[in-house]
Amino acid sequence: MASGAHAIIIGGSIVAKEESDRTIEFLYSKPVTRNYIMTNKVFAGLTTLILLNIVFSISTIIITSLVAKDGVDINIILLMSLAMLLLQILFFAIGLMTSLLQSRNNKSMTSVGLGILFATFFLGMVSGVNSAVSWLKYVAPIKYFDPPKLVHSGVLELKYVAIVTIIIIACFIVSYVNYNKRDMAG
Repeated sequence: MASGAHAIIIGGSIVAKEESDRTIEFLYSKPVTRNYIMTNKVFAGLTTLILLNIVFSISTIIITSLVAKDGVDINIILLMSLAMLLLQILFFAIGLMTSLLQSRNNKSMTSVGLGILFATFFLGMVSGVNSAVSWLKYVAPIKYFDPPKLVHSGVLELKYVAIVTIIIIACFIVSYVNYNKRDMAG
């Protein structure tokens, strides 16, 4: 949950911050395309998420090896870190997209992005409690990579990796299209 909220905030603020601070005009005075600017922003955000994940993985391996009596299954820790990274990238892309679909109000974007995160968490909880609405897990990305299932199976389910990948790509496409059409003059 926390890493998803962090990713949404990074994705949402990566463009909105420059708009609200009015520093975007400086970038537009340079001889670069909007796609170039957006790509560098996306890479900066993804780099932040990847570095966070590396620190998380190393910390988890170290702490677990200090307290585990039966040894550490590093593959499971790395698998869970990969699942977390996929969800972070998903929520980063959602945050980026929502910020570009809205007005320039950064606080509004954060509310919408976090609302999406909490709604998906709630839908995931409901899908796990009531089998009549188990189909809700498909609209609840947090349930795609359930830690107990990951530990037991030792693999990421390909259908959920595909769903996450499709949503990420769609969010990035919508973001790029909206960024290129967006009036950022002032």
